[in-house]
Amino acid sequence: MSDQIKLVRRLLLMPLMCFAFISNASGYSGLFNPNEYYRLTTQWQGDGKSLDVVNDGVNNQLQLAKTGNFSGQMWKITSSGNGYYRLTTQWQGDGKSLDVVNDVINNDQLQLAPTGNYSGQHWKITPVGNGYYRLTTEWQGDGKSLDVVNDGANNRLKLANTGNFSGQMWKITALAPPIKNTNSVILGAGQLGAGCTSFLTPSEMTSGDVSIAFTNNRASNVMIGWVNFAGNVNVLGTLSPGNTFNDISHPQHRYVVLDGNLNCIGGVRLGITGEHLQIH
Repeated sequence: MSDQIKLVRRLLLMPLMCFAFISNASGYSGLFNPNEYYRLTTQWQGDGKSLDVVNDGVNNQLQLAKTGNFSGQMWKITSSGNGYYRLTTQWQGDGKSLDVVNDVINNDQLQLAPTGNYSGQHWKITPVGNGYYRLTTEWQGDGKSLDVVNDGANNRLKLANTGNFSGQMWKITALAPPIKNTNSVILGAGQLGAGCTSFLTPSEMTSGDVSIAFTNNRASNVMIGWVNFAGNVNVLGTLSPGNTFNDISHPQHRYVVLDGNLNCIGGVRLGITGEHLQIH
């Protein structure tokens, strides 16, 4: 090999070496905090559209939806070994993972499926520069990337042939934890005091579980507790100022607002819009 060819080869390799160094220096270590949630948006549709789960009763279809404080847009990214990750939502929990439908035809449709040791649930997250990442699966390989269908609506997801497309470039943004768990503190009905009155949500008279969103508009932390049928309060956790928490697991639909000493906060005003309670 001539010296001239060697020089050209070195020059071609230099940008690749610099890119690898910058990626590591920027804090990317191949690990995401399994105790945090993340928002996924694309370069194409911007921060106003987030990877979300369709709330249709089945709750296993994916979409790009208007960005908001919704638990279906809060994704946990957990290592599954060998450089791959599992993606689950705060809403559906660790029991449902982002998966590729095995339809023996195109194998390019996405769903939330029961979590298991399946290669279609093992995602490689590769930096592509400028703070964006490419998502591919162990099953379909690097040749198929998580993409947004360009159909006018631009909200459907699929695995598509990998290319330099902005719909395949995903921004992964860490979200502040909306609520701090208090290890299931339970207060007896007699501990609340006579001045502690619980409030009802619009779904108090319905049957079954519903999703209730709480937003803390106060300047200090509050604690949210739900009241069970025996009158005892199960403390869900601490909700910091400006954050929103979605609770979907308690059919009683009766809650109290507490301070850091587990005393009822007097004079709490609630702005109720549908199933969203604003705490003032």
